Amino acid sequence: MRAVPDEVFSRITPLLGDDGARAHLRAALTHTSSLTLRAQTLRTSREALRDRLVEELPGATVTLGALSPWSLRVEGAGDPTRAPSWREGLFSIQDEAAQAVAAMTEARPGMRVLDVCAGRGGKTAAIATMLAGDGLLHAVDLHPEKLAKAREELARLGLDDGVRFAAFAADLSVGLGALAKAAPSEGYDVVLVDAPCSGLGTLARRPDAMLRLRDPAALDALVASQRAILERVAPLVKVGGALVWAVCTLTREEGDGVIDDVARAHPAYFGEVDARRVFTADRDGTDGFVAHRRVRAGAW
Repeated sequence: MRAVPDEVFSRITPLLGDDGARAHLRAALTHTSSLTLRAQTLRTSREALRDRLVEELPGATVTLGALSPWSLRVEGAGDPTRAPSWREGLFSIQDEAAQAVAAMTEARPGMRVLDVCAGRGGKTAAIATMLAGDGLLHAVDLHPEKLAKAREELARLGLDDGVRFAAFAADLSVGLGALAKAAPSEGYDVVLVDAPCSGLGTLARRPDAMLRLRDPAALDALVASQRAILERVAPLVKVGGALVWAVCTLTREEGDGVIDDVARAHPAYFGEVDARRVFTADRDGTDGFVAHRRVRAGAW
């Protein structure tokens, strides 16, 4: 296993404990070449896609995942995008924990959903699958080029038909931008915030993330930005609607600290914790994620 800086280990242990942190880091930094796909289940079933991929990717082992209703785990496939089923838009490549976070939105046809910090649209596409051609789906990200990729992905998967989709480029740490006028006056049924973070859950693919904690002030600034984003978008959830907060890291400051601090500052808003999940490389075979699902109880 690669040497892990003390800054990384000391930041993860408050959430996982010493033994848990060691187990996660060992698994993350000695990972195998397996990857996870997300089936486009409006076009095919996981089982049918599994059988087809076995034929299209000779030598690959394909099994059903356990954490997501769409997931397939693949080993020995090489580049899965060479499969005809990729070109037909039957699957995407996405970590299974990220899929499970999207599933925590519990989006259903007819709902109004906001995907915050949407990036290239992996979770956006998963939510569009859940909406099944009926609903409102808004995506926001700082980078317009990432939102363009999200549009392309929805089109490739055939998810741009029926769902009312719109994308907005905005720095949510300072303002809502054009989303302020586009957001439904009655609020969103679900807001998913996959916040920018230190990325310590992605060490299997991005070991350079270990270098990000050498400056403690940088983490403090990041947490402050996360809180600003959360406080800006939380009021957009309707009363009775759900807020899902997720980070692909395992520091307590980012995973629990931000949403707990905001909950204490707005006690009338937050009801009981509906769900809290922690995903680790050793237990789940995924990126490290912390995700909370909270139901809005009252006024901001």
